[in-house]
Amino acid sequence: MSKKILSVSVASYNVEKFIETALDSYVNCKCKDKLEILIVNDGSTDSTADIVTKYSKKYPGIINLVNQKNAGPGSTVNTGLKNATGKYFRMIDGDDWVNTKDMDSYIEYLENNDVDMVITNYTKVDDKSGKEEKQKLNIEVPYNKIMDFDDICNDLHLDMHNVTYRTDLVKGKLKIDNCFYTDTEYLLFPTEYVKDVVFLENYIYMYRVSLDTQSVNINSLQKHCDMHEMVLDHLMTFFKNNKKSFSESRTNYVARRIANMVGTQLYIYLSYEASDEYKNKIKQMLENLKINNEEIYKIIGKTKTVKLLSLTRYAAYKLLSKKVRKEKQKQ
Repeated sequence: MSKKILSVSVASYNVEKFIETALDSYVNCKCKDKLEILIVNDGSTDSTADIVTKYSKKYPGIINLVNQKNAGPGSTVNTGLKNATGKYFRMIDGDDWVNTKDMDSYIEYLENNDVDMVITNYTKVDDKSGKEEKQKLNIEVPYNKIMDFDDICNDLHLDMHNVTYRTDLVKGKLKIDNCFYTDTEYLLFPTEYVKDVVFLENYIYMYRVSLDTQSVNINSLQKHCDMHEMVLDHLMTFFKNNKKSFSESRTNYVARRIANMVGTQLYIYLSYEASDEYKNKIKQMLENLKINNEEIYKIIGKTKTVKLLSLTRYAAYKLLSKKVRKEKQKQ
């Protein structure tokens, strides 16, 4: 059996509608023998496990079913990493898939090079219309050139869909929360270990959007608000504990990404019916940021919403909440 070059942890919970598309995208690659696809079945109650079992029998050593009790998407990454044997590691959701056409050259690069983090492009695919939208990086980068992460990260914005890690960089070190909204933990927790990075022009991850069940849907965000709060708290603690050892560019990179999550948390609070409870949650969150993580506060403080709240001493809270709830009704 060929040495496994890439281990893919596939978070799978009740994805019987989508999992065959995902599995076919892996097994149709010429390089499939170099792949270790870990389908982490997070306590599905549909036929997800049965479908994966059929594929695992047909493609032994390539498609691997790992069953666990339902514990949340973050737990599937922890389980996948624990079982990973490949040289590199990445995570992909069970309702998403990979661009088979670009996989072979991507795997060839991983096999012949050693770098802490490999960044590839991805494609958004609208589940309703089928429309594809290529997502390039937000800055111009030289492709196929290994660089010091500090030299490139200052203005860089990454998503989970971009990132592949060298397995031994994160195995035994990376542990994320067993819940939703852990993509940013997956992106940022390894930051203290990453020294070099390379950007490849390949479009690997095919990201399905417009699903009503997605955790970024506002109804899901409200339902799991406590999880989002917990993950954000852990990220801010991580930043506070590590920023002294970060370069200025790395500090900016991490602070901006966490500020995005703060913005989402603010949006969640504003999406509820206006009340003293959520007004106070907003005040406490922003005041704690100002005291403990000023770098993040400076970024979020430049947004129109936070500026207005600050200038009016939160008198604009009800107006802003009404605006967000009106926008929510249009979705």
